[in-house]
Amino acid sequence: MLGAGGMGEVYEAQDLKLDRLVALKFLPPDLAVDAVSLERFQREARAASALNHPAICTIYAFEQAETDEGLRHFIAMERLDGQPLDRLIGGRALPTDAALEIAIHVADALDAAHTRGIVHRDIKPGNIFVQSQNRAKVLDFGLAKLAAARIGVSETMTAEPAERLTNPGVTLGTVAYMSPEQARGEVLDARTDLFSFGAVLYEMCTGRAPFGGKTSAVIFQKILDRDPESPRALNAALPPRLEEIVLKALEKDRDLRCQTAAELRADLKRLQRDSGWGRRTPSPPAALDVPSGGSGQPTAPLSSGELLLSEAKRHKVGLAITAAAIVLLLAAAGFGAYQWMTGGRRAGRGEAMTITRLTSSGQVVGCVSISPDGRNVVFCERDPQLGRDVLRMTQVASGATITLAENTGLTTFSPDGNFVYLRREDPQSYPQGALFQLPAFPGGEEPRRVLTDISGAVAVSQDGQQIAFIRIAIPPQGPPDLRVMITKRDGSEPRVLHSGRFGESWATPSTLSWSPDGRFIAAGYRSRDIGLLMTPVIIDVATGNVRRLTDMRWNTVGRTAWLRDGSGVIVAGLEPGSTQGQLWLVSHPGGEVKRITNDLHHYPTLTVDVDASGTIAARQLVSRGNVWISDAQGNGLQRLTSGSGSDRVLGWIDGGHVLYLTDAPDRSLWSVSLDGTAPKRLPLDAREMDAISLAAGQNWLAYMSQPVPNIWRVNLDGTGRRQITHTGFDRMPRVMPGGGEILYENWSDGMATIWRIPSGGGQPIRLAERVGMSAPSPDGQRFWGLIVSLGSDDSPFAKLGIFRATDGTLERTVDTPSLRGVLVNQGGQWGPDGQSVIYRRSPGGISNLWSLPLSGGEPRQFTNFTSELIFNFAYSPDGQKIAMSRGSNTGDIVLIKNYR
Repeated sequence: MLGAGGMGEVYEAQDLKLDRLVALKFLPPDLAVDAVSLERFQREARAASALNHPAICTIYAFEQAETDEGLRHFIAMERLDGQPLDRLIGGRALPTDAALEIAIHVADALDAAHTRGIVHRDIKPGNIFVQSQNRAKVLDFGLAKLAAARIGVSETMTAEPAERLTNPGVTLGTVAYMSPEQARGEVLDARTDLFSFGAVLYEMCTGRAPFGGKTSAVIFQKILDRDPESPRALNAALPPRLEEIVLKALEKDRDLRCQTAAELRADLKRLQRDSGWGRRTPSPPAALDVPSGGSGQPTAPLSSGELLLSEAKRHKVGLAITAAAIVLLLAAAGFGAYQWMTGGRRAGRGEAMTITRLTSSGQVVGCVSISPDGRNVVFCERDPQLGRDVLRMTQVASGATITLAENTGLTTFSPDGNFVYLRREDPQSYPQGALFQLPAFPGGEEPRRVLTDISGAVAVSQDGQQIAFIRIAIPPQGPPDLRVMITKRDGSEPRVLHSGRFGESWATPSTLSWSPDGRFIAAGYRSRDIGLLMTPVIIDVATGNVRRLTDMRWNTVGRTAWLRDGSGVIVAGLEPGSTQGQLWLVSHPGGEVKRITNDLHHYPTLTVDVDASGTIAARQLVSRGNVWISDAQGNGLQRLTSGSGSDRVLGWIDGGHVLYLTDAPDRSLWSVSLDGTAPKRLPLDAREMDAISLAAGQNWLAYMSQPVPNIWRVNLDGTGRRQITHTGFDRMPRVMPGGGEILYENWSDGMATIWRIPSGGGQPIRLAERVGMSAPSPDGQRFWGLIVSLGSDDSPFAKLGIFRATDGTLERTVDTPSLRGVLVNQGGQWGPDGQSVIYRRSPGGISNLWSLPLSGGEPRQFTNFTSELIFNFAYSPDGQKIAMSRGSNTGDIVLIKNYR
């Protein structure tokens, strides 16, 4: 026996089939007859087995067996060496570096669980197991609930007599670590775990729980009504920033608390990095190493004074430089604090800008619109139970949520707020779509089709009588035309307001917004004369004339939204060299630009809207991903990186290293060995790089420069940087196998054409027109690309073409509905056999890889992952392994006020 608690006895056992030690957790016989306890026990197995994370104890199986005591239910799980956190704390504060390391692991585990809709509800030191090098694992999901699919609808904690609340494992949560909402028996969401984790973090930092007392009633009263004592009053060595993090997690009002585990983890990682304790491959101090069978008693760590003196002796020359740098940093920090305290206030009103979270599921995937009166917000959300995305509407005041439609797309409210216009994809005319009008309230009119053959979200005039939309027209020769059109509200009498050729000036689909006075339509335009960058423009409804609203340029300008008084346009834009979209205010008619958001979140450029009062509704996204490897079928999955940001696989440098791009702590390139050790930062400036490509076995890579798109190459050691193309319209390089040539797209004549050029520079050769997203075959003899042609209804239709790499001759096309949009949206690649396309599908927010034979036939799934998304992947040179970026996207709706 290893231990016992209210919900089970744990034994060490030997797995005879796989020859490994495991732990078996048995439900006590006296509880096996209790259907509620049995269901909780089964729920533990289901919840934990759905998670595949290094900081969560792995579940192998849920079984039952006949014994002398009758039928016994048990879980077979990972056998861990180390000790529980409560034993490690032992009534004394942990060293700060060790507490941070443990806390980051736990926050990472909670982020993974919450992303899957799983709330633990019993986070406490006894449910956190600490292994060697302070690696922590979260245990016992027996009290976890599967969060309800709809916002605001959740399982409420069952009321229990107070005397039972001190019996851990039997009641729904342990009283000393309960959140206020849990203690009150209210509806729970993921933020209850963050409060409990804050209580654990408090105890790690001080040696005692934040809310103590001799009885449950006393503890309840403190949780509900009393603030905990300052952690620094109990531990003067605690950094002030760590105290702030702890107290923020312990906010009684959950709207003021940390909103996501990812946010809490980022705060901890930032403190760890800035304090000098963090490394990409953590090697925590030996003071808290807990080997199996050891005493677990830590040795005394060096004091900060001893540590500084030791480092000064080792680095005498650098000490003076360090001192000067500290002075500069302190000055910068003082200025930053001043900016932070004063910069978010509105001139003349003195109100600080506020960002309030409207949803907390983490499952919002897009299509955000707010009604003109600000009462309702529609959005697309992933439904874990249905395994697909649905269109929801939430009432801002109450949080009540309904499902409007089983289809998703881009949305626009009617000016009176009674209808929602939904533009959804049409598989028969990809990438064009159809427009539907939906009643905004149950019991209204039936949804009706208004328009077909449109791109992007529509704009509606303030009187509700006209609709503006975008239609793409493809002539028999030459580049496509993009037409901004106006029609009556029923779709009749369409007329062309403005027409522009691709490559000259053209609106990005999904950006139209009608001004309150009805005179202008705002859009995002990409133009050749600014290197294919984008800027917001306004189109005169009377004349069709186009005028740039500002001289500022972005890589992408997504959706635009007019302020009700016509004084400006809210813009969602992505700056050159950045991976994080932010929100901006562009004044009208002056064109002055003010940045609204400037934080570590990403604001996707299609998901922003504004109501009549000026309140912004936007999707706030946190993307987390790490590098993993497996065999060619996805088996033997192994994690190589453990950063807090988003790591993206680029390829294989050689047989033993994977190249990846990360955004934490900044945008940079790294390599990592296949055993996950010795990550190394490459001496390259990744801020100017996009669409990075490399060939196996080469010591250089190709990339698209920013902001002016040309093809460049550079050696991995930072030398040999040179420009390969010079038109200013060259994109998406793909290094050919062997490294002798580069495929790329060119847009200088207004449409995508595929070219190849010697990798050292030289004369390019034109291969194919109206083709994009090319990729060379493993043998370098062919390439595939998306062909834009006319469908049967004269709408754009994408097929996959297989071309000869020598002269661009089209060998054959692959026309299957499974491929429409896949290669653009799902990261399609050649299979290592050269006879298939490998791509990813992500139903229900879980990605797996599929293979489509180019000779014909149906696609088949060949990986069987049960958690996380696959962002991208790359086969090893021999085709025997796959490097993958796997992780999660956590998206929620926020409301922003007082930003002017």
